[in-house]
Amino acid sequence: VARVFSPSKKMEVVIKSEESDGKKVLHLEVRTPQGVIAIHKLSDLIEKVYADDHFGVPKFDESEERLVFVGERKPAETTCFYDKVWEDAEDEDDQKDKKSAEMDQFDSVGNKYVYKQDFGEKFDGLKEPRLFIFDLKTGKLGLVTNLNYEKIFPAHPSFSNSTKLVLMGMHRQAFNYGIYACLNRPSGLYSISEPELKLLTKKNATEDDAVGNASAVNYLTNGFAAITMAPSVSPDKEKLAFFYRQEVPKSHNFALGIACLSLADGSIQELIEPGVENGDENFTGMFGYHDQVAVFWHSSSKYLYFSSSCYGRDFIFQLDITTKSLKQLHKEKDGVLEASNIEDIFNDQLLVTSSRAQKRPCLKLSATLTEAICAADIPDEKITWTTLLEQSIDVEGTSNTEEKSIFDRLQNDVDVQSHTIKDGVQYFSFLVRDSHPKKNGHTIFWMHGGPHGAHPINYSVDRVLFLELGFNVVGVNYRGSIGFGDDFRSVLLGHAGVMDVDDCKAVIDDIIGKKITSSNKLFLYGGSHGGYLTTHLLCQYPELAQAGVALNPVCDMMSFLSATEIPEWVHAMSRDGPLTWEPTPEILQKLYEASPIRKVQAVTKPLLLLMGDSDRRVPPLNGYLFYKSLKHHSKEDTVFLRNYPKDNHSIRKDEYFYDTSLSTVEWFTKHLSQE
Repeated sequence: VARVFSPSKKMEVVIKSEESDGKKVLHLEVRTPQGVIAIHKLSDLIEKVYADDHFGVPKFDESEERLVFVGERKPAETTCFYDKVWEDAEDEDDQKDKKSAEMDQFDSVGNKYVYKQDFGEKFDGLKEPRLFIFDLKTGKLGLVTNLNYEKIFPAHPSFSNSTKLVLMGMHRQAFNYGIYACLNRPSGLYSISEPELKLLTKKNATEDDAVGNASAVNYLTNGFAAITMAPSVSPDKEKLAFFYRQEVPKSHNFALGIACLSLADGSIQELIEPGVENGDENFTGMFGYHDQVAVFWHSSSKYLYFSSSCYGRDFIFQLDITTKSLKQLHKEKDGVLEASNIEDIFNDQLLVTSSRAQKRPCLKLSATLTEAICAADIPDEKITWTTLLEQSIDVEGTSNTEEKSIFDRLQNDVDVQSHTIKDGVQYFSFLVRDSHPKKNGHTIFWMHGGPHGAHPINYSVDRVLFLELGFNVVGVNYRGSIGFGDDFRSVLLGHAGVMDVDDCKAVIDDIIGKKITSSNKLFLYGGSHGGYLTTHLLCQYPELAQAGVALNPVCDMMSFLSATEIPEWVHAMSRDGPLTWEPTPEILQKLYEASPIRKVQAVTKPLLLLMGDSDRRVPPLNGYLFYKSLKHHSKEDTVFLRNYPKDNHSIRKDEYFYDTSLSTVEWFTKHLSQE
């Protein structure tokens, strides 16, 4: 579940979730260089420990005696009316007494099937997140009672000093919208000056939350920002860096700002404003999903480091909090397109992941970033990097020689370029040269999801598979993609199904005009919003491509509205309007016009649908409806569907991931043009 080191690196805490007699058991292990010195069972007291990009990871205090984290409250045992627990009484009088006692506790009897909201895709079980502190000396777990959990969901907690806590609080709304890959959820930064604890035991773990001293809670960003993310305390314990946005945008992803809060007086300094490009030629704004939204401090507490998605690549930047000067680190060399992400910083050495389209990702460690290097005009020129670990692929039945030949072909037989056409639309081309022994002359046109995501230059297993089998790949960043400025991102609102489709069509026209491919040698491919665009193109331009593959596509906005955990997305993308639960005929008409299914009868080319049966983001009803509609229009040979039980939107379980990749290749190979 989690592995965290103490500030001195002399202690490690490992939290494990294991199966025992059919039940999940949660353990906390304390380790030193001498070995495991303590094991504590947590599963009697809490349901789960959260250690992810949305809720943060467990953090030590300065004394290394306490650990703060977000976990799931232990649910109370409930019964349904069918259980009739009082029937076990020995005689009729005992039955009456027991029945009366149980009915007096009506909040537990009959509550088994009461609906409780969770947080949607990938967070099905998240219903009652709470803030906990674990005492490593006593082995006691305490619930922080100062927070009003009816209004705030805690996330990213840490100790700002020996006693004070700082954290991000997500603001509870009437409806719990999905949070995965959705940055536009209202939140703020809070401090708790004197955390009060309710020590948990087996007996009281499921009781209602105790109410502590709420006056110890301070809303730090009240009036400054509507969204705050990923707070990070400086090494000198005087400052708190965080990402923010003043308003709540309609789209799920957008440019963030970076600010620094004084823990002494609460004043806030804006370092990078949202959407402001800040001078560096490769910085288009702070863009990224939750796994990328993180800031790292230099030991001097004068510099910040972060990664941002810009122009389809991930870049690393250094930010001087005094001068607000922004400088790029780990720059691309010799014109080779590359992506870099920060994993951690220790002793002022950056640990980064470096990735290229034609090379496996590797870990690199920087030299120590002295203050002299940080203050240099171009610090990147003074930093040396050491490659620590290069990822390998362990494929059964594949020799090292065969693996090496695959990556030799990527290096020698594939040409990678970036292109820009009208309206700033960008695309990457990964073209197989004539020297490639498996070149087949066909092109896979890949449309990313989001739509506020991006097709990256980063290494991709699926892209490597396509290239190894001789396919060209073209990845498009249509208007609405992130990393090309905030205006480029927001312009798609209200125009889904038109502007993004037009951009994809324009890129296809461009690559056909450049003789990269032709319609009878073109395949359409995409997931989520990329699947939406795949079905749109097949519907609007029946002869544009040879075949298509769509993973969990949005095909019908109207049915999607009532089934998804992101209903506000439907209104934002189709009409640039707010969420309403009572859509008018005019609104429904807008949703219909934005839906591929309105022209389903026009489809003539083969389509493979890949559906995660437990998808909460785009419930499979959408894909099934498109499938049934094609069948209804007597297109039995046009559509084929593969369904993956108990998997979600990304379809990432090992067995299913292999199946989606190989079935996609099989589908395209089956429909290769013979001309």
